[in-house]
Amino acid sequence: MVDVTLAGDDEPVALPDRPFVAEIRALTDPRAKLVRYARHLAEVNARQAQVMLALAGAATADPDAAEIWRKNVDDRRRGMAMFAAELVGTGGVRPDLGVDQVADILWLAQDVRNYDWLVRQRGWAIEQYQRWYVDTVSGAIIASADL
Repeated sequence: MVDVTLAGDDEPVALPDRPFVAEIRALTDPRAKLVRYARHLAEVNARQAQVMLALAGAATADPDAAEIWRKNVDDRRRGMAMFAAELVGTGGVRPDLGVDQVADILWLAQDVRNYDWLVRQRGWAIEQYQRWYVDTVSGAIIASADL
């Protein structure tokens, strides 16, 4: 169920091989990559928020749920490490940040709980959430002329 809510289907296509990843890779500007990823993230979180929050709660008491939750957390971190390498490769990321730090920032910002708080609890529009994600991550990782 976690995989289906994440991917949106039950096709045996790994996330790195999905069309949205190719679209992100084709972009050269780091902010443009974040904008495209934010659209994907909002779509995924709209499908999976309720399931993932229930899983997170169950993981505190059930060893099987905890194992599934931990796998999801680890998979998300690996995915964000790949995305971080992609962003760093553009040359537009702050020079004081390495791939691991960028991955940590991406991983934290994409957490489903952020979507839950902002969209589901506070009533933000999806566009506001996407803008928050892009502005937050861009502000944290993209090099500016002021540095």
